[in-house]
Amino acid sequence: MTLNLGEFPFLNCMPIYYALKRHIIKGAKLRFTIGPPSKLNQLLKEGKTDVSLISSIACLDLAEDCYILPDLSISSYGAVKSVMFFSHLPYHRLDGAPVYFTSKSATSIALLKLIIKRCFNVSPIYLKGELKNKKNMEIAGGLAIGDDALCLGAKGIYPYQLDLGKAWYEMTNLPFVFGVFAIRKEILDKSFEITKQIWQSLLFSKNWGLNHLEELANMCVNKINWKPEDYIDYWSHLNYDLKKTHLDSLCLFFRHLKKMCEIKSIPRLMIAHLKSEHEFFEQPILC
Repeated sequence: MTLNLGEFPFLNCMPIYYALKRHIIKGAKLRFTIGPPSKLNQLLKEGKTDVSLISSIACLDLAEDCYILPDLSISSYGAVKSVMFFSHLPYHRLDGAPVYFTSKSATSIALLKLIIKRCFNVSPIYLKGELKNKKNMEIAGGLAIGDDALCLGAKGIYPYQLDLGKAWYEMTNLPFVFGVFAIRKEILDKSFEITKQIWQSLLFSKNWGLNHLEELANMCVNKINWKPEDYIDYWSHLNYDLKKTHLDSLCLFFRHLKKMCEIKSIPRLMIAHLKSEHEFFEQPILC
């Protein structure tokens, strides 16, 4: 049985996926579907992928259809470097100013709105658009994610650069969870063994990647104008676990969004625990 696994096309995912894609880790038979978070969220919702990395905010929309897989995430305790708000203006002067938000990730958009409001008490005019690698004085700034954010940060085009992972950590003293892995419930109901094999393959691949960062960095030297040690530093500042602290942070984020009327409600979210030999059990995330 070959399953479809969704993958973000970003450097921050490389430590999790590399060993799987190069068949260094043997395990479940997988077909990879690559796309930005917004696309993969929708594909998993439609059942066009079976298991995928998704934006953390997509958990709300997928709660009835999917389980969250344990011990896997894209998170940061502080600076993430690849989810950035760039601005020509000081942040406290952004009230009523036009700023772009990327359509690639709903989580980052919601986090930006939360931080801008809570930390600087301003309300920009949010417009859908992408920042380019050159100045655009018609807008005050914008949100960039993934490799786009890394490239813009390296170029130093914008004098004000707000790292949203760092801003969240300074506000809450908690890691921010940008993405989690989710699996459609019918896949788990159909075959516990295959689901467990996929989960273990992802864990083994993650552990292999984190133990071979230098090897990964040497393969990436042409992607961004970085030295190998810059890639290692970048990955070392990320966190790929999903522990109680991560779940507490996720729930706090959702509660903030509900208070801001960005979301209507917080559904019952479930993690599928797979450490048993023959069956899984559901663990609710209490928000």
